[in-house]
Amino acid sequence: MAQFQFQWGNGDLTAIDLPNDYNSCNYTSPSTKMLQADGQILASAGNISANQTNLHEVELYCESAYAQLLMMKDQAQDLKNYWYSKYISCRDNCYPKLFCRCRDKAIYCSKTKSQLKTCYDQWKNIPSGIANTMADLLVVWQQASDQIVLDGQQATASALLDQLIAETNQIISLTAYQNEVREVEIRKEKTQEIFAPLMIVLILLGVGFYLYK
Repeated sequence: MAQFQFQWGNGDLTAIDLPNDYNSCNYTSPSTKMLQADGQILASAGNISANQTNLHEVELYCESAYAQLLMMKDQAQDLKNYWYSKYISCRDNCYPKLFCRCRDKAIYCSKTKSQLKTCYDQWKNIPSGIANTMADLLVVWQQASDQIVLDGQQATASALLDQLIAETNQIISLTAYQNEVREVEIRKEKTQEIFAPLMIVLILLGVGFYLYK
């Protein structure tokens, strides 16, 4: 089982189980580890920062933890995109359009369009949640660095920390924008699904009225 590990100078070991979620029909929703690991990594940073006298080690922990969280975020983003692409592909190629069924069961994990949408919904907010955890971790890192400077010591290069803060804010903004764009597309489809049967009924009524005359 993969773990995030950090060995402290006093001999303590931080070890947190990591998720193994990957692009597969098996991961229709995030595993417990995917839902919990980022919070556990952040909690360890906060607890250690409050009790750790060697703040340089806190900086090193945060640097290592940030890299791990970034990999987790990318992992979750891959699965989010995996289910969204299957949902969109099924929607665009299904038959008949009114009662959409995916054409190839193997490609679409033997799921209907509605079920694929549910899988996407399970994953769509996970990357942004991890990105927010990354931002919180940087706050702990910043606090440790600020205290080191106040103590008259050399902290992590502020340029590196500023860069990571800017990049994380960009990740959060881009993820939110992507979610909004996709939700607009999905809402547009729902509107079409509502009006399509109505248009059929109106056409049939028109034909019936014409024949009746």
